[in-house]
Amino acid sequence: MTVMDVENLARTIQIVLAPVVMISACAITVGGLWGHASSINDRLRAMNRERLELWRSASDDVYTTERLLQIDTQTPSLVCRHRRVIQAIVTIYAAILVYIVSMFLIAAASMMNISATLALLLFLAGTLLLLIAIVLAILEIRISQTAIEFEVQRAGRLRPE
Repeated sequence: MTVMDVENLARTIQIVLAPVVMISACAITVGGLWGHASSINDRLRAMNRERLELWRSASDDVYTTERLLQIDTQTPSLVCRHRRVIQAIVTIYAAILVYIVSMFLIAAASMMNISATLALLLFLAGTLLLLIAIVLAILEIRISQTAIEFEVQRAGRLRPE
């Protein structure tokens, strides 16, 4: 192997590993989103459990009626938030897959001395998927803010009997 071959090999390895940075960013983001999805999941289960307990108690006081209304109003929002986070997670996994395929295309283009345009387009597609996932996460955060405002406003209206 000549010096030029070693230099080309080293440069090719560097280029092939460039998508790894994006894969790492995706992994960090997906880890945070999994924690978020788990938190929403736990909240949904707790609210459903609370709803069943309130129904079982058959109490007809103002607090029970109000809390059931809050739960019934917030549950669809939580389900929507959970769905949005899961969509973001799946989109990020798709981005990771696209980045991995682009790594193979970069290596193949380098070995065969052909254009790496397709690899670049795939890399950009992976970046677009990551952008879509971030937009989904932003939309979920907005829904979250609306739900918090609703619960705080409703609880603030309650007065002791």
